[in-house]
Amino acid sequence: MLYIVSNRLPVTVVEDKVDYKFMPSSGGLVSGLSSYLQSLTEKGGTYTWVGWPGTTIKDRHKDELKEKLLSDLQAYPVFLSEKEMDKF
Repeated sequence: MLYIVSNRLPVTVVEDKVDYKFMPSSGGLVSGLSSYLQSLTEKGGTYTWVGWPGTTIKDRHKDELKEKLLSDLQAYPVFLSEKEMDKF
């Protein structure tokens, strides 16, 4: 099992009127690792990417979003409050 821990997930979570959507994140780390991670999974390897989802998530949606990110994208979100984001 490979763990990738970075400040951002490989996707940005975007809230619309009905649901949350995942948009690919831009950046060197995502671009640099994508081929390797695809090769890893094709060979039976696993990974989990840990990082911030790019926005503040309402408490009532956190568990559902965490489950979906982990099952669909092998991504584990680290949620930050508005206050934490402002101090960053």
